[in-house]
Amino acid sequence: MANAPEKYAGGSNRGMEEGLILGDKQRVPAAHCAYCGQLNDAASGVEHNAKPQPGDAMVCLGCSGLNVYAEGGKLRRPTPEEVKRASKDLKLQMVRLAAFKLALERKKL
Repeated sequence: MANAPEKYAGGSNRGMEEGLILGDKQRVPAAHCAYCGQLNDAASGVEHNAKPQPGDAMVCLGCSGLNVYAEGGKLRRPTPEEVKRASKDLKLQMVRLAAFKLALERKKL
């Protein structure tokens, strides 16, 4: 989020039927979601192929939780300011909605 507002990551292209164009799936250091604990070891950017950097947002496809990449590839919960910025970002909200729908399909929520 801090690096570029368009940089979002997730674990898979499946379930992203909302019209977003996802970049290539890339392996990233395995990290647990700060909300549900799901292990995430892959990322796809929205409309780019860049690897996630510290400060970039990540939407967990297990629970649709908004995470932020920290140094060393770990995931953390966003700060209040990051949540505020994310709430105004339509692309990020579309990714979260698609991830939520996927989680419902998987009956995790």
